[in-house]
Amino acid sequence: MNEMFRLADPALYEGMEGDEWNKTAMHDGEVLACGGLLPLWPDNEMRAVAWMHLGMSRPEFFTFIHKQVMKVLVESPYKRIEAFTDPTFPLAARWIKLLGFKNETPFKPFYFPDGRAAQEWVRIR
Repeated sequence: MNEMFRLADPALYEGMEGDEWNKTAMHDGEVLACGGLLPLWPDNEMRAVAWMHLGMSRPEFFTFIHKQVMKVLVESPYKRIEAFTDPTFPLAARWIKLLGFKNETPFKPFYFPDGRAAQEWVRIR
């Protein structure tokens, strides 16, 4: 387990596993969340896209997950981090703002493969 991702009470938590900028949070064999940063160009630390899938079965872990996501965002080398949310899911917009992202494009029609629109967010250092 990566030492960077330890809770104060390790009995509550198995670990945060993955490569340097992509992680999976597990508890009792259940995936709580997975997410990370994908660089847009190889060997270039200018720009990355943030991605995240959250499980909704264990909301008591959200504060921990939020802190770990912030840690990755702060420690990553990327100058510009982009993220995309579904405009019909207001909780995603609320959280992405708490992570320090600003809305860059309020409505991108036909962004997702199924034709849904997206909102584009950006976090610039």
